[in-house]
Amino acid sequence: MFIVLLLTASAILAENDKPDVADPLSLERAITLALDAHPELLAREARTHALAWIPAQRESLPDPMLSLNAMSLPTDSFDLNQEPMTQLQFGISQLIPFPGKRRLARAAAEFDASASGAMQDEVKTRLAERVRLAWWKTFSLDRSLDINTMSQSVTRQLVRSAEARYASGEGSQQDVIVAQLQLSQHKSEAVRLMGMRNSSAAILNSLVQRPVGQPVVLDRSELHRSLPEVPSSSQLQSHAMESRGILRSQRETLRAGAKRLELAALSSRPDFRLGAAYGRRGTDLVREVERPDLLSMPRAADPAPVDRATQ
Repeated sequence: MFIVLLLTASAILAENDKPDVADPLSLERAITLALDAHPELLAREARTHALAWIPAQRESLPDPMLSLNAMSLPTDSFDLNQEPMTQLQFGISQLIPFPGKRRLARAAAEFDASASGAMQDEVKTRLAERVRLAWWKTFSLDRSLDINTMSQSVTRQLVRSAEARYASGEGSQQDVIVAQLQLSQHKSEAVRLMGMRNSSAAILNSLVQRPVGQPVVLDRSELHRSLPEVPSSSQLQSHAMESRGILRSQRETLRAGAKRLELAALSSRPDFRLGAAYGRRGTDLVREVERPDLLSMPRAADPAPVDRATQ
C-alpha cells in the first residue's frame, strides 16, 4: 500500500513539473507579458523614477557650511587666555545663488524627467512592436507548416496513385520518380520551416520573459478576419506626432536645452554667501575677568568676475 501511494505521489509531482505546453498565447497576452517584466522597460522606468526627484533638488538651496576656527592663538604657549584677541570661533554660512538660477535649473530638470517619461512610452511602443512582429511571424510559419502538411498529404496520394498505375502497367516509372521527388521537396521545406519556426518562437519567448526552449502554441481564436481601414498619410503623421514617445522626448529635450541656455547666461552673475560667526574668548588674567565674546554678522561674500572672457 505504501509503495502504491509513493508511486501515485511521484506521478502527480512529475505531472506538475511538466511545462505548460497547452496554454495558448494570444497576441494581446504576449504584449501584456512583455510589458510587465521586460528588463529594458524596467530599467527605463527606474531611470524615469530617479529623474522625477531631481527638479526639487535643483531648486533647493545648497547645504549650509559650518566652520570651527581657532583665531590669534599664540604659538609660544597655545594659551587661550594669554592674548586678548585669541578666540574659538564657531560660524555658519549659506550660499544663495543669483535670483533665477534655481528656477531655471528646476525647469531644465523637469523637462529632462518629462523626456525620460516620453522615452519610457517609446520603449513600450517598440517592445510591443517587436512582440507583434515575432507573434505574426510565428503565426505565418504555422500557416506555412499547415499548408506544407496538406501538400505532403496530397503528394503522398499522388505517389501511391503513380505507383499503382506503374504496377498495373498504365503509368511510367518517370511519374513515380517525379511524385516522390515532389514529396521529398515538401519534406525538406518542412524541415526548413520548422527551423525558422523554432527560431521565431525562441525570440517570442525571450520577449515575454519565458524560457526560450518552451513550446509556443498560438491562440488564434481572437484574430480578426477583416483588415481595418488604412488611414491617410496626414492622419498617420498627426497620430505619430502625438503618440510617438521619441518625438515628444526630443521636444522636451529641446526645451530643457533652452532652459540650460538661459541658465548659462546667468552664470556670470555672482552668487552670495551670507553667514555669522560667534567667537568665544578666554579670561583676562590681569583683571581676572571673563573677556566678552565676539559676534561677527552679517557675513556677505561673492566672487569677483576678474577674467570673465575665459570662464
